[in-house]
Amino acid sequence: MNETLQMVLCLSVIAGPNCTSVTLIKDPDSRKIPGIQASPSANGAATVDTRVLPPPDHPLESGTVDPLREQSPTQPAAVKETTYRLGKIVAAEMSEIVCDRVLEDFSTTPIGDFPNGWRTRHKEHLSTAIRDKRYVVEQERDRRVLHARYQDFTITIFKQIKNWDLSEYPLLSWSWKAVELPTGADESSLKTNDSGASVYLIWKAGFLMKIKAIKYAWSSRLPLGTWVSRRFGNDQINVIESGLTYQNVWRKAVIDVRDDYRSRFGKKTHNPEAIAIMSDADATASHAEAYYADFCLCRLATPASR
Repeated sequence: MNETLQMVLCLSVIAGPNCTSVTLIKDPDSRKIPGIQASPSANGAATVDTRVLPPPDHPLESGTVDPLREQSPTQPAAVKETTYRLGKIVAAEMSEIVCDRVLEDFSTTPIGDFPNGWRTRHKEHLSTAIRDKRYVVEQERDRRVLHARYQDFTITIFKQIKNWDLSEYPLLSWSWKAVELPTGADESSLKTNDSGASVYLIWKAGFLMKIKAIKYAWSSRLPLGTWVSRRFGNDQINVIESGLTYQNVWRKAVIDVRDDYRSRFGKKTHNPEAIAIMSDADATASHAEAYYADFCLCRLATPASR
């Protein structure tokens, strides 16, 4: 039996709370089907764990709303942002998702500039990123957004994070929009390992401060819910959007970072030290373009704690 949860999801915390009530379906077994599950191989090659959402005709309880299909994919791109993709949320009944800490909204960056406080993964790429406007802040209606475009070679940008306590703020939310996805890309293969849009969380934890990362990807073709493991399990990829069904439509992502870290790296949780953004198409020699906005830290609040 499906257990429904009435939650409030804050869609914006920039100009004050702007929340929309939705009904979520809480029944893990009915929302995923058996897929491929494998342990990391001895040589660090990619392994895949696939879980996908049910087809559109999947039965729901009468009176419930599936927020993943709340917005028609055929509506105009200019429609206001009301849809989002839940990554993996573990919440108690009657909890609220409260997004009241802005991680990045690009509001301090002048329009047309490379985002303040961000750096390129490779120092020598910074001048190219600025000159060619690979990552540039733009104004879209009442907010600043980051416009990312792939050109010639991959450039990844990152920002260090301070004082993000996962015990207090276990969730991360952001908005993104795919304009163009790389043709034939497939994150499970190194030969086609491109993502039109992706957000990374990065940790330095464990033996010799080994770097661990989770990449949340908007994939060209892999099913929603797919996990790909690389580098002896230290690099994880989770597909939370796939294909161009929602091309040019803003989508909301809400991810339970703490739960993903525990399920992929172990029970002892470490706080993220950096966030990264990448839109790439080098492996497929194609094109990629996307927008990013409104990165917020979120917490679960019971009625007594609000």
